[in-house]
Amino acid sequence: MSAGLPQNQRLDQTATLIQTLQRRTALVPDSRLRVGDSIQLLAQTASISTANLITRARNGIYVATVFVQVTTADAGSAATVLATIGWTDRAAATTAATTALVVTAAGRQKLTVEMQVQPDTNITYASTVAGAIGTAAYALEIKLERVA
Repeated sequence: MSAGLPQNQRLDQTATLIQTLQRRTALVPDSRLRVGDSIQLLAQTASISTANLITRARNGIYVATVFVQVTTADAGSAATVLATIGWTDRAAATTAATTALVVTAAGRQKLTVEMQVQPDTNITYASTVAGAIGTAAYALEIKLERVA
């Protein structure tokens, strides 16, 4: 047998241990957004279906800051737009949303949400356009931070 075989076994065991620790601490890079980064979606003209900000979040306290801004107004439109953040805490799945923003004039809504998030659950976002948006457009920006 090769004299290097025990060393190779130790390397395999070490790699397996590292992978196990990464999974247990949710450090496996499987998220669309790294905590602390932000997303910026510009020139939106329709609703955005629910999507993950973070997949399999770590247990903890997070703060999400959400801005929705009408960037191109349409005075003839009666549409509104709002943004929603979703997460699962110890009680149940829950959401928070901005106030609906009318697209007839440039404007903005801001939402800051502090949330306790259960481990291995997703933090999501979505936007809803109600009514015919016409030629209006909006921007959606979200920053997520884990604070504890």
